[in-house]
Amino acid sequence: MAQPAFERPLTAPAPAATTDPSLDHLRARVVPDRPFWRAEIQAPSGVWLRLHSVRDPLAEARSQASAFQTAETRTIVLLGCGLGYLAEVLLEAVPDARVIAVEPCADLANACLERRDWQSIQK
Repeated sequence: MAQPAFERPLTAPAPAATTDPSLDHLRARVVPDRPFWRAEIQAPSGVWLRLHSVRDPLAEARSQASAFQTAETRTIVLLGCGLGYLAEVLLEAVPDARVIAVEPCADLANACLERRDWQSIQK
């Protein structure tokens, strides 16, 4: 049966071109120290920038997480999760919320997965 003239057939969109080439060359360095791992990314100027506190990134994440803790919180999306300290705190502090973490840098994403056992807090 033919589709009505006002309906277009569904097709997958063409992949979007990257509009920000800086993501293609994102460089990160990770130091798996104790008690806390450290991570930095390199800015376009060449300067290395810390992603979190070097003293206590979990305490820093707890402070940041207070902004998300409301009765209505159901889904939290983190764009650029670094080593996952904020995701970790949110999963513990807001147990009924769904936390979706997106990390565009492969090195940081891999380090985040290596830093802790995420299966123990996955739903």
